[in-house]
Amino acid sequence: MSVRYEIIVHGNRPRLNDDFLDLANVTLIHAASGPMLFDIGGYISRLGLIKQLNERGL
Repeated sequence: MSVRYEIIVHGNRPRLNDDFLDLANVTLIHAASGPMLFDIGGYISRLGLIKQLNERGL
């Protein structure tokens, strides 16, 4: 079983006053059964996610 993946929206780690706010990567997994998203990110990632999926015809 061959699985391929690509990070289509990169997360970042902005600094807060006393801590960090982690925003995870959004990863597109290409499997034999079809494409899957892993950690679809937060609302702030929505437009970037839509753009990247459209660029891939998804």
